Amino acid sequence: ETRRWGERVIDIDILFYDEIIIEEAELKIPHPEIQYREFVLKPLQEIYPDFVHPTLKKTIRELFQKLPDIPLVASLKAQPGRFFFAVKEDKIIRTSFFKIKGRMEINPTILRLKDELERYFHGEKINFEGYKLEESGLSLYARRVYKLLRRVRWGETITYKKLAELSGKPDGQRAIGRLMATNPFPIIVPCHRVIRTDGEIGGFGGGVEWKKFLLRLEGHNF
Repeated sequence: ETRRWGERVIDIDILFYDEIIIEEAELKIPHPEIQYREFVLKPLQEIYPDFVHPTLKKTIRELFQKLPDIPLVASLKAQPGRFFFAVKEDKIIRTSFFKIKGRMEINPTILRLKDELERYFHGEKINFEGYKLEESGLSLYARRVYKLLRRVRWGETITYKKLAELSGKPDGQRAIGRLMATNPFPIIVPCHRVIRTDGEIGGFGGGVEWKKFLLRLEGHNF
């Protein structure tokens, strides 16, 4: 009888083998994305720290020591698809409509964000205030624009033109469009609330269906 939980003896070479050997509801070997899994790496580094991962070419010890640098990730299901988010300590590293790789573990920040996103997707007026964002890779102009955009509240919209004017570049609508398309924090920095001057919704990095869903969720008729 195969037990899902509890102690099991597995040859270490099987865990890292290049091809899937077992794939059942109870067990999948090799473990997917093993380099992100503390519950796998921690016991392995105690019994075989110098074992070299066959594709990553790093030892178990090196992979385990690198874990604190890898963000925690989680996701939620919404009507158009899954929404992914990553945090590190008390900062949001990224949110996305596409999968983010990282450690599937929890801390207070990711628990709070998951709770607020669940409530938001169920129609609550959540504005995601007070979160720190990892902005070290952003230009000063991008930081200014995203800070302005976070002031656009649930149920409100703003045009690309108006956002450009507020940012100090009245002719910068194209630059605003690029920043919306490359926004690393969708929903938290609500680029879905930026629409065209003629009232059309415009494009969206996650796809138009996501933008329509989010705007309708906030009471708009698009």
